[in-house]
Parts: sequence; structure tokens; C-alpha cells
Amino acid sequence: MKKTLLLLVILVTANTIFAQFSDIIIIDSLCKGTTEVCTGDINNDGLQDIILSKAYSDRRISFYLNLGNGNFGEEQIVTDEYFYYNEVTSADLNSDGFDDIITFGPGVQSNITDLIWFPNESGTFPEAVILDTNLVTGTEVKCSDLDNDGDIDVILDDDIKIKVYKNDGSGNFTTPDIIAANDEYYDFDVADLNGDGYNDIIASGGDNITILWNDTEGGFPTFSYVENPPLGLYFTIKTGDFDNDGDNDFALWTTANKLVWFSNDGEGNFTLAQEIADILLNSTLETNDVDLDGDLDLISATNQSSSVIWFENDGTGFFSDEKIIYQFSEFNTINSVYPVDLDNDGDEEVVWGAIFGPLAFNDNLTNTVFIEENSQNNNFHIYPNPATDHITIASKGNEVSHISIYGITGNPIFEKPQVQNGETIDISFLSLGAYFVTVRNNGESFTTKFIKVK
Repeated sequence: MKKTLLLLVILVTANTIFAQFSDIIIIDSLCKGTTEVCTGDINNDGLQDIILSKAYSDRRISFYLNLGNGNFGEEQIVTDEYFYYNEVTSADLNSDGFDDIITFGPGVQSNITDLIWFPNESGTFPEAVILDTNLVTGTEVKCSDLDNDGDIDVILDDDIKIKVYKNDGSGNFTTPDIIAANDEYYDFDVADLNGDGYNDIIASGGDNITILWNDTEGGFPTFSYVENPPLGLYFTIKTGDFDNDGDNDFALWTTANKLVWFSNDGEGNFTLAQEIADILLNSTLETNDVDLDGDLDLISATNQSSSVIWFENDGTGFFSDEKIIYQFSEFNTINSVYPVDLDNDGDEEVVWGAIFGPLAFNDNLTNTVFIEENSQNNNFHIYPNPATDHITIASKGNEVSHISIYGITGNPIFEKPQVQNGETIDISFLSLGAYFVTVRNNGESFTTKFIKVK
């Protein structure tokens, strides 16, 4: 068993050590003015749909339903009643099982900036709920459970203030707590930085990197600054465990055109670990295990070459030079990139939107390469695929001697000996996502992948 599992892991890593991306797949060639891309399961079908904020002449919040197999429906507008929209995010704020939409913007008539929540009613957004008004400008909004009560709270970067709106679980929010009002904040991220199990907030802006410490009740009475920061003003910031030591580090882009990352000692003390690149980034930085090798890589975009790019992590926190996912032949500004598994195959595509268009993605072919190279066996067949609550094993013999199901990283989940030809295997206990199944019979083995969907 141990040898079989080791072989599976070797096969996976051998074919996924370098991520491969498809050519550009255009979702909407006429989509222009994109300022932010995110995703959510709007119609609760188990597929991630694409949500956009737009500015300029095409100002709106809209979404594209994921139809599966890389296909998307037409753009559906949620609202266009505000002058522009810089940010959008998605979360289930009222615990009804549907992903809602949260954004902010100044009204066309009043020019008053509102924080707005659009509750999802079975895939439609008929109502706008104003969570706050008379904002300074608003630069970033995120959602996270800050007080560990099982519901999602809202955090807003309102220029020189960071505000927290606590949720009672039904979509009723408190008057915002202003937890910082000292610097001009450009970006922030949310993560547990000192290992106490509660999410803290780290914000970049001006010449300070500020950490707002969660008091384990969702309050933030104390803060500190990261010592010895690099030169420049601090803009895009993103957290993640880059050196695989069990705590959250952060990556940062500065106006000195440097992309750097800081290592956490586990208690919230940070030191500069690596200057990754001298590069002019756009206002987007994301983390994802692009090549499925067990560590977090960085994904971004640059105006220097009008490219979507990524930096490969070697597992210790040492990042490669930039690798191009897609490059325009002429100048374009790519304001947002977003890694997400659009086809439930276990690896994440890169969705992006540009000022001059289009809205597009590049398919991550990492797992596809593995399956094509390791599933050529005519003696066994597994169906349906994708599957919801069961799979059926078909073989040319009368009996399969053994079946094993593994997670995408090779962790064993299920085993059963002496499986009959045509026998149905219950997979209702599995979470949504991609899995490997290995079938053995008479010294012959066959490994393929199936996808569990809703």
C-alpha cells in the first residue's frame, strides 16, 4: 500500500512540476473597463461564476454564469446606478447558502460613496442594501469571520480608515468599528498572523505596513508596524505561508518597483526574506499553488510588458523570475487577476480583465497533462465523470481486486477490496473537487481522475 501511494505521488509530482497554461480563452471580447474580478457560485450549481466591477463608460457590477466545460453565459448586470466601481467581492452574508455580492461606489446623482450589499435570491439580485454611506472614497473590501462565530463579517478600507462591520449571521450588521485612522491605506489582507486562531488585518499604505491585532473577540484595540520595511511607498499586499513553516507570511509591492516577501516567525514578527523582482506591477497580487507542488506561488500582472505573470515558489520561499501566462502584443492595463478552479479538475485557472478588454482566462493544464499520460487503459472504465454521489467501476474481467480513492495531493481517502464488475461506489461523503482513483486486477493497475460535483 505504501509503495502504491508513493508511486501515485511520484506520478502526480512528475507530471505537475511545471504548470502549463492554455492559450487565451475569451469570455467576453467587448468587456472593457474591468477594475476587479472575483468569483462565487451564484446559482448554486457547484461551478464558480465570474463577478466583475467596472469603471469608466461601462461602469457596472455584473456576472457571467459558468456553464461548464469552459463556457460562460452572457453578461448579466446587477447594478449600474453608481458613478464607478473599483472593487467587488462575494460571500454568503445571510447564511442562506447563496453567494452574495458586496461593492462600493459614488452615486451618479449624489456623488455620495456607499458600501452596498446585494443579497442573492436564488441567482438574482433584486435588492441593494446600504451597509454604510458617506464614505471617504473606499479602496478595498473583503469578507472574513473575524470573531469566529461562524458568519462572515465585512472589512472596508476607506482611505484613511479601516472599518469592521460585524455580522449576526442573518445579514444584520453593527455600526462599523473604526479600527485604524492613522495612515492612508492602499490595500489590506486578512489572516491569522500570530497563531492564536483569529484573523488579524495587515494593511499597506504610505510608508508604513500596519498590523491590526485581533483581540479574539473581533476587536482590534492594538496595532504595530512591520520593522525595517523596504524603500518606497507600500501598495499591493497578500498573505500566505510561502516557506511552508505553518504560519502566514506576506508579499508586498512597493513604488520602488520591488516585489518582496516577509517571513513570519510564527508570533507575528516579520523579516525581509527575498526581493523577488524589480518590476512594475499593476494593482493585483494573488497566491495559488499554480503547479500543484504543495507550495504557494504568486500571480500578478505587469504594465512593463502588458502581461499576466506568475512567480514559481520552490517550496522554501525562494521565487523564480517571472513566467508569462499571457502577453498582449500592444499596451493594455490588466487591473485584476484571479485564480479559481473553473472546471473542478483540481487545478486553478487564471481569470483576468483588462481596461481595454477582454475578459478572459487561461486554462491551467497541469492536471490535464497528468490524466492524458496516465489514463490510457481499455480494460477499466469509471463513470459517470463528473459524478455527484456515486461512481461505477466497469472492467473486462469479472472482478476488480482492489479500488483506492486519493485526494489531489495523493492522500488516501477510501479503499475497498473485491469490487464486482459494475459495482457502484458511494462518493456522497466526498467534498466537491477532483480525486484520483486507482483500480487493480491481476497485477494490472489503472489510475484516472474523476470530479465530484454538486
